[in-house]
Amino acid sequence: MPISRRYKRLVKDLIFICSLALAVFILKSGALHQFILSFFPLTIFSAFLAGFFFSSFLTAAIGTAAFIVLAPLSSPLLIALFGALGAMTGDLIIVNLFRRMSLKEFPLVGLASQVTRVIFVFYHIDLNELRNFEKKRFVKLIFFLHSHFFRSWVLPFIGALVISSPLPDEIGLAILGLSHISYLKIAVISYFFNCLGILAIVLITRIV
Repeated sequence: MPISRRYKRLVKDLIFICSLALAVFILKSGALHQFILSFFPLTIFSAFLAGFFFSSFLTAAIGTAAFIVLAPLSSPLLIALFGALGAMTGDLIIVNLFRRMSLKEFPLVGLASQVTRVIFVFYHIDLNELRNFEKKRFVKLIFFLHSHFFRSWVLPFIGALVISSPLPDEIGLAILGLSHISYLKIAVISYFFNCLGILAIVLITRIV
């Protein structure tokens, strides 16, 4: 593994560990509780800020800690609605950054593209006539992976499932970034699933 890649991974791991340690500290010390109380008239702002931190796997622990503190202070629905707005903002920033990155940051994507081109050249496949090409199954699979249906419906569905799962949101956002759907649709998907997740955290906290 190149040194630069190791360095990036080490930095990400350190950020996550520091984020987790900070979340535990502020929960036990009550510092976050006092900070949020100072902004109590601005509960909407507090929920939005917590949601923004909640959007990234690296800072999700801090966002979760903030929602736990906010839970008994305001309406669960209000916290979820405005917290999801902050999370959606963070998600859109991540998706935008992902779409702007060069293929050098994603060598597997570039490799897959090159392999696909080699297969097309070897079998003399014309993309415009691929619908009428009835040979190997993997050729049909390649066409499916390049189809409008896959990019516009299948990828967004998979991305939404990942966002709603315990897996890091960045994975789901990366999948959404590869899809052909608009930022508006990504915003709707992100807002809906983040709202459900935040509402679950707040309700569980109030019950416990």
